[in-house]
Amino acid sequence: MKAIASISAAVALAAVAAACGDGGASAGTTAVALPTEQYSLAATSRCLRTKDATIGPLRPRDARLRAMRDLAQRTSREVRLQGDIVGIAFQRDEAAASLLIELLRIPSDPYRLVQAGNVVVMSRRADRAAHSVVVNCLRP
Repeated sequence: MKAIASISAAVALAAVAAACGDGGASAGTTAVALPTEQYSLAATSRCLRTKDATIGPLRPRDARLRAMRDLAQRTSREVRLQGDIVGIAFQRDEAAASLLIELLRIPSDPYRLVQAGNVVVMSRRADRAAHSVVVNCLRP
């Protein structure tokens, strides 16, 4: 049983390392090593509402948010907090979230892309406070 747990831990670490990629190709993307449990939209939304955030459908305010909305049609949401907008997309698993990150990545992106388990968080680089609140509210 301990051998299986060790193998599972090694596979999880390898997946995180692979998601991080090399520094040059993924300079605007961050993979966060968090527990392997799946994050839930309902639980995360409850936490965000306690922080006075508004959660709704992702509106295509610019080409980047439109791309996220189009690629994660049923799982993307918009979080508005103190005038800042953060896009979040809940995927079925970490692999799907990694694929979404790859599809959204562009050179000189004005947005920061972060993968936390099965969730992709996209925010303007200047909106650090709102981004931090969203990441800290991710709940299983």
